[in-house]
Amino acid sequence: MSTLTISIATNLALPRRLIVIVSSVKVENFVLLLVILGYVMLFGSLAEDSPVNTPSEYGDLSGQTAKVESEMKKPSGVIDRKIENAIGKLRKELSDKIERKTRTLEAMVRKLQSKSEGLDASSSELKSTTSLSKIEFKKLVHEFNKAKGSDGGSGGDSGEGMNLDAIRAYARDVVLKEIGMHGDASAL
Repeated sequence: MSTLTISIATNLALPRRLIVIVSSVKVENFVLLLVILGYVMLFGSLAEDSPVNTPSEYGDLSGQTAKVESEMKKPSGVIDRKIENAIGKLRKELSDKIERKTRTLEAMVRKLQSKSEGLDASSSELKSTTSLSKIEFKKLVHEFNKAKGSDGGSGGDSGEGMNLDAIRAYARDVVLKEIGMHGDASAL
């Protein structure tokens, strides 16, 4: 019998627990419903107390927006001035840099002009002097080699064995001969 009483007691305990759970859920739902109804009533009373916006009040709102806009423009004016100052400084720095580069380039152009004038003068001087033709040059080399040949040189036409000292000595002899010939001619 003892097992029978335990099973009956447990069978009765299960529905009691179920009844307690169901009743607690119903109480919680009822409390939530009351809270929601309270909020609805609170918002409803607030809506009744607030006046409806009329067109005259819209004009006041536009005045307020004008005030807000004017307040917003004040700081932007300060920012605009700061931006203008920064742009002015950058423009000045850039113009100074351009001016320095311009001066440097002008000086370089002046130097190049003076060099080109010097080159023009040199080229015109070079053009004005008479240069030896190929035939005259070969004749001069042949005479040089002949003169060198009489001094114990090779005496050939090839131009071998020419050195600067020998050419200078030969040029000196030629110039002295020419001076001598012209000096004798002027004495007559």
